[in-house]
Amino acid sequence: MAAPPAPTAPSVDWFVAARYGLFVHWGLYSLLGRGEWVRNREGIPRRDYAALAQRFRGERFDAAQLCDLACAAGQRYVVFTTMHHDGFRLYHTELSSFCSTKTAAGRDFVAEVVAAAQARGLRVGLYHSLNSWHDEPDAVAALERPQTRARFVDRTLARVEELIRRFPGVDVLWYDGWWPFDAAGWRATEMNARVRAIAPHLLCNGRNGLPGDFATPEGHLSSPRP
Repeated sequence: MAAPPAPTAPSVDWFVAARYGLFVHWGLYSLLGRGEWVRNREGIPRRDYAALAQRFRGERFDAAQLCDLACAAGQRYVVFTTMHHDGFRLYHTELSSFCSTKTAAGRDFVAEVVAAAQARGLRVGLYHSLNSWHDEPDAVAALERPQTRARFVDRTLARVEELIRRFPGVDVLWYDGWWPFDAAGWRATEMNARVRAIAPHLLCNGRNGLPGDFATPEGHLSSPRP
């Protein structure tokens, strides 16, 4: 019996051709106006930071206007923050109550952006932090108590897989927050396989420890890969 054909790698051609896109960071930290690392840098207690979710309504958030702006600027894709390191999800999830649909906003902002972007012919990327300062156990506990590591990584993989199941038509999964593990620690091969079983076309960056379909230098420019 002939061996099954090897899976086809997702094509990066559209991404290379697109060249210019819009990257949006927005979340609870926006209420404080001091950047997405504010909880960590200012040592804000977990309970105090979580209370921001009851003030976060996004009354002026307009996904259609955002995507119209991208189109007017000649941008070809939008990457939107689904969850930064603070752990607050801007989409509906069954895995946590710390999300925009179960707190004051009562809205799935990611769904709004995906729908608006696709309606305008824009490609869509979802930024998602592997780390979370809100969820327990966190990465520190996973390092300090090896018995919790499997639980921590299991929950991360479940979160990433749930996200792509909710939005299987998106084009890019933009990992971030990879510390303190390498690819083996994150079970990155399994991670990519699980999301591509849902969305085989999906491009993934290299911030889960694997090389990725494209590089994401930060604070500097690198030469293109051959």
